[in-house]
Amino acid sequence: MEEEGFILHEGKKYARVSKIIQHLSDFSRIDPEVLKRKQEIGTELHDGVFDFLNDEMPIMAERALKYFESFTKWFKAINPKVLETEKRYFNQEKMITCRMDGIFLIPFENLPVIVDYKTALMESPTWIYQAHLYHYIITSQGVQLADRVLYLKLDSKGGIPKTITYQIEKPFLSHCISLVDQFWTNKKLD
Repeated sequence: MEEEGFILHEGKKYARVSKIIQHLSDFSRIDPEVLKRKQEIGTELHDGVFDFLNDEMPIMAERALKYFESFTKWFKAINPKVLETEKRYFNQEKMITCRMDGIFLIPFENLPVIVDYKTALMESPTWIYQAHLYHYIITSQGVQLADRVLYLKLDSKGGIPKTITYQIEKPFLSHCISLVDQFWTNKKLD
């Protein structure tokens, strides 16, 4: 049986980035039903975007449709080249994993960029950690990326999404890696 927040891959247990950074968010004041509904919307949106990017007909509930329209407005305006979408990466050294939303080559740029889609009402303090760890995991596999990650905070009314850019900085990345090391140290003590 797989433990929540972990992925078994080639007989080894990897922690998801979300598991590593979950202690940095406090959802205790949010109604669990609201959280569940937002997770379902996020899943439907990601499935719809995946289908759209793979030239398939996206099918989703109406509650995710406006977020999808927000994404397609950005996509059509920017016209990036899709390199990968919804691919899982593993870092064997730190035993962590991530499944990124997309890697795109933006016109007039030399290196591709990770793009993450969000349906949250506001920016989370964990996003910068997630960005750094995703970038670390993916580049550890030899993928060349721009030294930034783009987050698309999609609009619930279908408007243009807000783009949030996180510059990858070595000192902050070192802090993120120390969180990973501390996570595994604490896990051994359990």
